[in-house]
Amino acid sequence: MERAPKRQIQELHALADGEDRQITLERVLCRGEFPAVPLRIDISFNNGRIGHRLIQKFRCDVSAAGQEEAVHFLERNFLGPGVPEPHIRVLREGATEPFLVFGSNPGGHVRHGRTFRPFISIVNSSPPMMEETDKTRQLQEACERIMSESKAVAYAVALHDYETGLRFAINADRHFHAASTIKVAILLAIGKALDEERIRGSDTLHVRNRFLSAVDGTPFRIDSESDGYPQLHRLIGRTAKISDLAEWMIVSSSNLATNLLLDYVTVEYAQRVLREAGVSGVELRRGVDDGRAHDQSFNNETTATGLLELFATLRGEFLSKASRDLAINILLQQRFNSMIPAPLPSHASVAHKTGEISTACHDAGIVYLPEREPYILVVLTEVPAESNGRRETVAKISEVMFRCLTASEERQ
Repeated sequence: MERAPKRQIQELHALADGEDRQITLERVLCRGEFPAVPLRIDISFNNGRIGHRLIQKFRCDVSAAGQEEAVHFLERNFLGPGVPEPHIRVLREGATEPFLVFGSNPGGHVRHGRTFRPFISIVNSSPPMMEETDKTRQLQEACERIMSESKAVAYAVALHDYETGLRFAINADRHFHAASTIKVAILLAIGKALDEERIRGSDTLHVRNRFLSAVDGTPFRIDSESDGYPQLHRLIGRTAKISDLAEWMIVSSSNLATNLLLDYVTVEYAQRVLREAGVSGVELRRGVDDGRAHDQSFNNETTATGLLELFATLRGEFLSKASRDLAINILLQQRFNSMIPAPLPSHASVAHKTGEISTACHDAGIVYLPEREPYILVVLTEVPAESNGRRETVAKISEVMFRCLTASEERQ
């Protein structure tokens, strides 16, 4: 579609600026001859110049039109300029009769526009997608090879692909020092506090650099030279907005911002939010940079499964739409992109949080690709202090996951 004629581009610009949203639902649910279940739909279009405008304009929720069986989704690239051949793929098995779909593709994306038209096809005309067992075996072998060639002494991987439903895990219940990935749990607590009107994003906190150790109450400070956002230290004695502190905590991984926010909402509240969200395996016990607690092995810990559940919660319905969007947008602005995002194509967006200390190197987040549903990937590694190549190892795992998940789609 990058070769689409100028006239079609202009038409789709007009579509993106239009006010008609309901027609999308009608065409999907009424023109399609299949039962529908409650499903979130993101409108997308494979043209980088206008895709994001369409996504923002037509994002919506689809209500149930019938719940006797799951929806069967097809995709077909319509015949037209720049699309030399039709192309069909199927997400689910079991549908063997012809049925009508209006520009619908696997995983919930809906193609909407004047140039898109209904079609009829047979499900079994699609080439088979890679079997889940084949993908699992391929991923297992690749991860083991990469880690055997690295300096990691322990690792864990967890994956959930929303496009195919594939779940994959290695050592996913092993506990690791959470490092800065624990800040995502604090972000969730901030979002919930906003929803419960305990705080407002515009509220301000007094900026100080004095905190009490979780083990014995000894005061400690955050070193400005090692903090991810040293500019915040210039505000000591003044105030900063909660919304800004949340951004600096994630985007720049500021330890000072983290401890200010956690002291304000309290560890106990953040722990309660994790329990209410059903997130297990993420153990938030204290603030960051608490040296005395670290010396006594009283640390924040996480499992790969726990972080996967945490990101799934951020993407789900636990938070209001406003708080959910705020959290995801902050995560999308992450400055440190040398791990999960590094090997991905330029059109990928990753809402993620890294975590690094001398003996740990982690990354976890949601990978968004405009042509498919997102997937959540968590990679945790325990490494010798100051070892080289730690980030490259995580990036290699990310590349393997991306290639495996998209290989069958590219072949089709």
